[in-house]
Amino acid sequence: MSIQKLSIKSIIVTLLVVIGLIAIVLTTVSAKKYTEQALSQQKASIARMTGVLAKEAVIKLEEVIGQLGKELRKNKALKKAIKKHLKVPTEETMAAVKVGLNSPFEGRFFTAGMIDLKSVRLYNKKFSLVSSKTIEGENLPNVLTETIYAAAKDRKKSDRLKTLSGMWVHNGKPYMSLLIPSGGLILNGYFEIVVAPAYNIVNIEEILGVPLQITTTTGDVLAESKSWSTSKVEDSLSISYVMKNTLNKDVLTVVAREDMTEFHSQMGGIKNTVLMIFAGLIAFLLVTSIVLLTRWVFKPLSDVMTELD
Repeated sequence: MSIQKLSIKSIIVTLLVVIGLIAIVLTTVSAKKYTEQALSQQKASIARMTGVLAKEAVIKLEEVIGQLGKELRKNKALKKAIKKHLKVPTEETMAAVKVGLNSPFEGRFFTAGMIDLKSVRLYNKKFSLVSSKTIEGENLPNVLTETIYAAAKDRKKSDRLKTLSGMWVHNGKPYMSLLIPSGGLILNGYFEIVVAPAYNIVNIEEILGVPLQITTTTGDVLAESKSWSTSKVEDSLSISYVMKNTLNKDVLTVVAREDMTEFHSQMGGIKNTVLMIFAGLIAFLLVTSIVLLTRWVFKPLSDVMTELD
């Protein structure tokens, strides 16, 4: 009978141990799922913040370009040269226009590093290119970008005196343009100021507080924040935010790198604490169950079996 009693006791103890192990496994799986969910929420939060700050950076960049555009429109020599050239185009008038279009590259916006100016162009009222000044090494098309042209071509007279902005891609590189009316109240053409937006967008690192990298849609690096090269690659979370233009086309990607060392350390500590509590609780319940079963089941049963024998 002792063998039977031992077998029953062993079965009960085994069941209690199995239940305890299942509880520990479920706790481990739950902790893993919770960590994954927390990481997903962290990633979504940083992506949203990155998107908001990147859009604000573009708005501020548009304001800076707008200030440059005002200075360009106030350039009396350029206004005079454009008027003459559009009336009777000659090599002399073209040369004067080119000198005027070159002035922004000698002004404070470019020399002080406020913007990464790429090109300044002049179009007639039908958006045909008249003249341009483009920085060396930039192979830009000789037509107005479709992003702006689509919005500008069908505007009414009153709207033609308003500025238009948009981001676009050429040869894989992202650009931003601001279209500015020329000629004052009597429209005679348009200026287009072209800049590289990555230069300004990467500065949102100061507000976001994480290293940033700006890439093309194909992954080529355009700009990196100062802390990007020294940031940890291991145990970090990379979050990508794709910026689109008004035509809903991808323009560039903002990559944020969040150091998750402290997060994983905290989550690991919480998981280990929970597992230790569960293990201790299971051990306590197991010992208590064995003691109670021995006292109230196995011992009385053993006494009964002894008397029957």
